[in-house]
Amino acid sequence: MREPPLIDLAGSPAEIGLGHGRALAAEIAACIDVYREVFDRPESAIADTAGHFARVIRGYAPHLAEEIEAIAAGAGQPVHWLYALNARSELVPFSAPECTAVLMPRARVLGQTWDWIERLQELVVVLRIDRGGEGRLLTVTEPGIVGKIGLSSAGLGVCLNFLAAPGRLDGVPVHIVLREILNASSFEAARQRVREAGAGKGGHVLLGSAGGEGVSYEFAGPEVIETPLAETPFAHTNHWLFADLPPGESRENSVARLQTAAALLAAEPGQDMARLRALLGDQSRPDNPICTPYRPLHGLSIGTVCTVLMDLAARRLAVRVGPRPQDGFRELAL
Repeated sequence: MREPPLIDLAGSPAEIGLGHGRALAAEIAACIDVYREVFDRPESAIADTAGHFARVIRGYAPHLAEEIEAIAAGAGQPVHWLYALNARSELVPFSAPECTAVLMPRARVLGQTWDWIERLQELVVVLRIDRGGEGRLLTVTEPGIVGKIGLSSAGLGVCLNFLAAPGRLDGVPVHIVLREILNASSFEAARQRVREAGAGKGGHVLLGSAGGEGVSYEFAGPEVIETPLAETPFAHTNHWLFADLPPGESRENSVARLQTAAALLAAEPGQDMARLRALLGDQSRPDNPICTPYRPLHGLSIGTVCTVLMDLAARRLAVRVGPRPQDGFRELAL
C-alpha cells in the first residue's frame, strides 16, 4: 500500500503556492497528463476556458488566484493548466459514479470514499497548510489543486460528491469553494462564503463542524440548495436528494450505495469513527459496493482512489489509498 505524502506549507498565498509547486512538480505534471486525456479538447480551448475561470477565481478569492499562479511558477507549468486543474470538475465532459460521503453530527465525525481515476491513486497527496494567524488546514487533494476533502483548525470538515448538473458550469469552481470553507474562521463564516460563491457549478458539498452542526449543499447548475442537517447521521452519493432533477447515468449504482449506507446506519445507530470506517469500507453488495474496486468506464479505470475519515473535534484526519478495506490508514493531525 502506498502511503500518501504529507506536504507542509506555510506563509503567504504566494509562499504556499510556490512551496506546493516545487514539492510536487513531477506529480503536477502527471496530473496534467491525466486531465489532458480526460478533457479531450484542444490546448487552445483549455487555455480559453481556464482564462475564464482565472477571472472568476480572482473576483471571488484573489488570494487563491495568487496561490494558483505561484503553484504554476513553482512547478514550471503553464498557468492556464493550474487554473484548469482547479476547475477540473467543471471541465470533465462526462459523469461517473463516485463517492459516498457520511456525516455523524453527534460524534463530530465526517468522511467519504473518493472514487475516480485509478491513475490518480499514485498521486493522492495531503497538504497541511499553516496560514499563520488565519488558521491551519489539512486537505487530501490532487497535485496542483488547492483544496478538496479536509478539515481545519476552526473545526470545520468538508466532503464532495459529483453530481451531473444542468446548464453552464461557469461559476466559481467547486474545488475553490472547498478550500474557502477550510479557510473560514467559523461554521457561519463558511456558510457565508458558500453563498457568496453562488451557482454555476455541479456537485454536492457536505459541511460538518466540531460543534455538531451540519449542512448539505447541492449545486444544481443555476441553483444552490442549502439544507441544514439534524443530529441523525446523513449520507449522500451521486444522485440528487433535494433538487428536482434527473439522477443521471449513475442512478442505479448511486441509489444502491445510498441504500447500503442507510441500512448500515440503521443497524448500528451509534455514531463513532469505527462505524464510519466500517461503512466506508463496505463491499457487501459486489455489484455496487461503497468501497469500489477499479472497473472500466468511459475508457478509464474508475474506483475508490482513497478513503478519508475526519475527527472534527480532535482535528485529526486519516486517509487510506486504494480500494482495499483491509489496508491501513495514515493518521495525521493539525
